[in-house]
Amino acid sequence: MYDGAQRGTNPNAKMRVARLVDSYLTEVSRDRNLSLTKFQVLAEALPESARTCDDGLYRAVDSYLKAHPTLTEHERKRLCRVMDCQKLSIDACMHAAQNERLPLRVVVQVLFSEQRQFDKVTKPKQTSAWTTGWKKLTKLTKATENNDIGPQVLFQEAASCFNLSVICCPGFFACVFCLEMEAPVGFH
Repeated sequence: MYDGAQRGTNPNAKMRVARLVDSYLTEVSRDRNLSLTKFQVLAEALPESARTCDDGLYRAVDSYLKAHPTLTEHERKRLCRVMDCQKLSIDACMHAAQNERLPLRVVVQVLFSEQRQFDKVTKPKQTSAWTTGWKKLTKLTKATENNDIGPQVLFQEAASCFNLSVICCPGFFACVFCLEMEAPVGFH
């Protein structure tokens, strides 16, 4: 017999539903008649705890961006707010970091998330510095959304939050280097 008190206690069931919803979102995102608001409502219908990984949601967002190339910068930012860059796998981060359809702010967040995941593996004691950096990045992101600072300033300031150096490259925004490792972690 079904016990109603057990409803909602199975995390595996929530994750299966999340995968199903993300697959559905990826499928319907190709419909040019699907409004941004409807996509967001579908994506946000699940609680945050249902998704342990946002890779499926990222695929849906990317698919929506491909099918709707005329979205404004503001609309693309609004769309990307449905996913949590910190919940992306390394593979998804690598793809997103090179995705030209994503707003610059999201690419920066993805790069920091990727670096943070790498640092967890190699240097588990430095998580507090990353937490401080993420708090600063959140404030900077809000400032760009309010048009208080531009994307180039965001990139420079965000890089300094995480002890990264920004080096200008001809023909593109910047390369990001970790000062401690002297290895590229960014994009060209």
